[in-house]
Amino acid sequence: MKDLITTIGAILILSIFILQFCSNQIIASKILMADSIVDGIGSFDNTNQEVTKAQLADCFDCDTKEITIDKKKDRLTIKVPIHNVIACGEFLGISGEENKGVYVREIALK
Repeated sequence: MKDLITTIGAILILSIFILQFCSNQIIASKILMADSIVDGIGSFDNTNQEVTKAQLADCFDCDTKEITIDKKKDRLTIKVPIHNVIACGEFLGISGEENKGVYVREIALK
């Protein structure tokens, strides 16, 4: 019986590692997609800003209101929240507010 309980516990812990690996791959894919969206920005105006926000929100499954785009002279800084960075975060005691990251990209405008 002791071996059964230990085996179930070990399988549970090992499954979290597998889920975290999958989560890392998904986040890496989202970051690569966001990089291609940001690299495609040419001239930057209000309509282009809304399109870029919509594409990034679709990519990271967040609301466009959470995305900040700061334009200063010839620099553009884009910040997008990444939710659910840790797989099974609630199971591990990590709240939804703590289980976040931020995609930050600064580019020079052409």
